[in-house]
Amino acid sequence: MHYSMAAVVMFPAMALVIWVAIYQLQARHAAAVHVVWYLFSLSTCAAAIAFYWVHSAGAIDAKGQPAGDMGRTFLRFLTFTLDLNTDLVGLTALVGLIVLPQFISYVLSGVFGCASRPRLVTYSVHFFSWGLAKSLAIASGVLLVLSLTGYLNGWDGFSAKSSATYVIFSEMLLAFAFVALMGKTTLDEIPLFAKSRRLRRVRHAFVAVDKFMTRNRPDAKRLEWAAQDGD
Repeated sequence: MHYSMAAVVMFPAMALVIWVAIYQLQARHAAAVHVVWYLFSLSTCAAAIAFYWVHSAGAIDAKGQPAGDMGRTFLRFLTFTLDLNTDLVGLTALVGLIVLPQFISYVLSGVFGCASRPRLVTYSVHFFSWGLAKSLAIASGVLLVLSLTGYLNGWDGFSAKSSATYVIFSEMLLAFAFVALMGKTTLDEIPLFAKSRRLRRVRHAFVAVDKFMTRNRPDAKRLEWAAQDGD
């Protein structure tokens, strides 16, 4: 009973997250939204064809276990597509290597007013967002097909309850993909934040801190935020 109620709540809740995220993105980043949906659709179709092929070839037995070299190879490939942890660690390490040293040097040199603003931060965040969104969308499609295939074929571990859980988790991954995609935007491009007074105060605080950090750098240009706010 408790599980059924949780499923009833989670499924529409994740659908709402997807709708809200797309609504925030559609005005300026419609093409990016399309790409995420395309990757989800592509991975779903590709996974369906792959599962049908290996099942027909006898590479997966009646219990859903790999049989022979083909089955083991397919299992490794399936594990690779669902290994979001490796993708997350790799993206975080790469972006962190670019951005983190710049922020540390910004703070340390800023104490003496000699800071130089970090570079390539926007591109790094966009790269991270794109990479994560794509990985999540692909994993979502593969997991959806896996859960339905396992249930329809009566594989071990794919009862109706377990398969429904996997379907909801697939939807959750897709929702996170669209949320991750919001890293491509600026706060001004998100309707939820564009007119926020709190955001304006945060910007003023950032401008004040940057003025202090770069006070001995005559070559430091004025922040765009300050120019937009008319400070």
